[in-house]
Parts: sequence; structure tokens; C-alpha cells
Amino acid sequence: MLRKIKNNYLVITKSENDLSDCLKYFEEAGLRTIPFPTISMSLATASPEIETMLNRNYDYLIFTSANAVEYFLLLLKKIDIDLDLDLPKVIAVGDKTKNVCESNGIKVDLIPGKYSALGIIEALGKTEIEGKKFLIPRSSLAPEVIADFITSKNGEVFNPVVYEVKVNDDPSLKGKIEFINSVKPEFFVFTSPSSFINFKKLLKIENTQKYFADKIIAAIGDTTKSSVENKNLKVDFVPSNFSLELLSKEFSDYIKQNFEY
Repeated sequence: MLRKIKNNYLVITKSENDLSDCLKYFEEAGLRTIPFPTISMSLATASPEIETMLNRNYDYLIFTSANAVEYFLLLLKKIDIDLDLDLPKVIAVGDKTKNVCESNGIKVDLIPGKYSALGIIEALGKTEIEGKKFLIPRSSLAPEVIADFITSKNGEVFNPVVYEVKVNDDPSLKGKIEFINSVKPEFFVFTSPSSFINFKKLLKIENTQKYFADKIIAAIGDTTKSSVENKNLKVDFVPSNFSLELLSKEFSDYIKQNFEY
């Protein structure tokens, strides 16, 4: 039996620019999308320790997001380090990350079958790790599961913070917050653990279970799913692979198959 849609508004914790290729799929499912970027990013401080780290030689360079590539390159430019195009083996977490790499002249050697930290770990499990050096540029809030795995296999990890992630305090969000409070959306898409945490902060949600009661939640990635479930909430949908466009396609199909107006 199909569930009746009471409210066809969907909040997704990304900006409208990020969703340019995705909105059409949500529209096909009859949803009205509210882009709501809960995260702001800025270039990390170029400390002497980071400069030393970036001047070393490595066996592997791992990018876990397109943002990691962009801020890594910005930091190199800021501290006047030339990107040596004779790079170590480069691993990119997905097609979007790969495209950003290649548009900047970085050849990608490997994309894991699963676009997540777990996918990278599974790919690394097939390689020789012991004694190898890995560079993993990351955000200030990135989990260190990949680094922990490499260390457990006697590899050497250097994972400098190349960009800071904070709650988005842009004044333009005030109107969206008021709108969300007014329309009470039925559908939510969280794209990272921090996007979920920041959504609660921005909306000043005190009783998480009450707020999300009878709501439909989609999460990109296992860590995002776990973050939501840790608040005793049900995650209704996780895409087969963790890209934004794939989520929009599969989540829209899920809604069309399980809901009616």
C-alpha cells in the first residue's frame, strides 16, 4: 500500500549551485526542493607543519571529496609549492572528485567501486600498504577511518587539514529557516554527518525525535546514516553509491514507487 504524501517539500543540505544536475529528478517525483546549505568552508591556515608535510614525497595521494582537491590546490598555491605532475598514485573517491582532479591536470589511478571511505579501504586492502606513505588532504571534521586502517597495516599517514568546516552563518539563510519552519517539509536529504548536526543547530531543534516524527530521511553514506541513527531516527533511504546525482535519481524513484498524492 502506497503512503500518502502530506507535504511535498524536500530539504536537502546543499546549495542550489550544487544541485543544478539533480533538481529535475526531484521535480519528476513531484517534490518541491528547498536547497539549504548548512556548512561553510574556508581555506585552512598554512602552518609550518603543513608546509613541511606537503613538501614530502608520497606513494599515494588520496582525495575523499572534490572539495579536498580544490582546497589542497589552493593551499599549495598559497604557500608557493608547485604541484609536481609526476605524482604518486592518486585515488579519488568518485566521478566528481576524479573530474576535478583531471581538470587540474591530476591523473587519477583508481576510483573505488563504492564512493565512500569504506570503498577506499576496500580498494587499499588489495594493495601493499606496509612501509608506504599516504597523503590524505582533509577537512577539519573529516573522520579518520582511512588513516586508522592504513596505520593498522603499518603504513605511514599524513592527513593535513586543508579546509575548515563550520556552521553556515550566512544571513541569507534566515529567510529559508523561517520558510522551513512554516511549511514543515516531509522529506529530508542529509549529505554528511556535519550537515545533519548543523541543520539541527540552525533550526534550533531541541527534541530531535519529535521534529522528525513521520518524516522521510535519506542519507548519503554510511557515516551520515550512522550519525542520524545515533539520534534514534530512522533513515529510510541510502543510495547504492554515494554521489549526489545518483541519490537524486534513486531517491526520486523510491518516492514514486512508495508514495502517492
